[in-house]
Amino acid sequence: MSLRFRLLVIIGTSLSLMWTAVAVWMYRDFNREVRSVLDARLQASARMVSNLMDRLPTAQPNTRFSPAFPIAKDASGGLVCEISLSRDTTAPTLLARTTGSPGLMHAQPGYGTYEIGGMAWRVYVLQRDGVRISTAEPENVRRGLLRDYAMSGGVPFLAAVMGSLAILWLAIARGLAPLERIRLLLSQRIPGDTSPLPAISAPSELRPLISTLRHLLIRVQEALLRERQFSDDAAHELRTPLTAIRTNIQVAILGLRNHAPLPLVERSMANAEAGALRLQATLESLLLLARVEAGDDDPAKHSTDFVDTLRQSVQELGSSMGAMERIVVTPPADASPIWVSVPPALLASAIRNLLENALRHAPFDTVVDARIERTDNRVVRLFVVDRGPGLSPDQITHATERFWRCSPSAEGSGLGLAIVKAIASEYEGTLTLSSPSTGLTVCLEFPFAADD
Repeated sequence: MSLRFRLLVIIGTSLSLMWTAVAVWMYRDFNREVRSVLDARLQASARMVSNLMDRLPTAQPNTRFSPAFPIAKDASGGLVCEISLSRDTTAPTLLARTTGSPGLMHAQPGYGTYEIGGMAWRVYVLQRDGVRISTAEPENVRRGLLRDYAMSGGVPFLAAVMGSLAILWLAIARGLAPLERIRLLLSQRIPGDTSPLPAISAPSELRPLISTLRHLLIRVQEALLRERQFSDDAAHELRTPLTAIRTNIQVAILGLRNHAPLPLVERSMANAEAGALRLQATLESLLLLARVEAGDDDPAKHSTDFVDTLRQSVQELGSSMGAMERIVVTPPADASPIWVSVPPALLASAIRNLLENALRHAPFDTVVDARIERTDNRVVRLFVVDRGPGLSPDQITHATERFWRCSPSAEGSGLGLAIVKAIASEYEGTLTLSSPSTGLTVCLEFPFAADD
């Protein structure tokens, strides 16, 4: 069901029910008024006859009355009347009646509805000083009036309802015109076009929808740019390891075919394995960077102990690199946990990248300091200090770029600091680098979690 038809059904049904209720109420009120007026006419007719009877000479007690004489009156569409004399000692005597009167002798004083001769009659009986005056009217006359009223009011009512629905259909179509313009704009866009929507004149109810669509297109554009960046980075960075792996494998195959010395073949296979490991590390770093930049995680859903994560990262590096004795951890004076709104895996990855980077560029006979500070403005800071050659101010400005290395022969993929910066930016943290006289000092800070 289209939105236009759905609105027409809802609004049209509501209006029709409301006006039908009004019409029923008016019909019932008219019915009550008609019955009241016609009953008053019966009573007025009986009183008028009674007043005329009062002007006649008074009959003597021993007066004999002749049989009832008819009054020329056609009762098929109007009133009928009967006049009778009621005495205590004798049965009522009919004096006069209109032509077509059904016989109202059995009617009780006051108003009443009686079935006489297969027809319903509305009767009023006035009894006064022994004189009984009965006026009556067929019920079908009243029903005819109500039917005529219903027909005269019902046809315009139905025409008005149908006209209102037609006008409502056109009004809804005009009201939904901005949606149609949005649909046309979106249908005319070529695949891959993620430019923002142009300004569209729309009522206030549709502005949130247009704003949401505009922001959605912006997010889609950012996602496509990230995917394109990921593809470009992967194609650029993985080409060299794949070439090296292929070359070393070809050298090993040629050595086996030509019966080369076994150490040469083993060295080629070892180089291929090292290239595969580098390729794996680069892919993992690229995937982690893409996940962080996607921004799908809600920080409010995560709460991680910063101090405990640092201890675990140091233990893992000690197991994998044998560098436990080279990392000196200085916890805060307060040994209580420090909670930050960062996913545990991402926080651990950021800390490991900083420590690995420091261990890789510092001499083997030096240590790396990892110091945690808790500030008064509810911020935790991790300082990682090495005693390597350090970086120049120009190198520091490029150190957090993807695939940047201080020298072409340097180890690593050049993604470590870029990943740490992306994690810090995504979760309201900061990453700063400084190089004093010797070594490099890296500061990673995050605000406390809201519930800490």
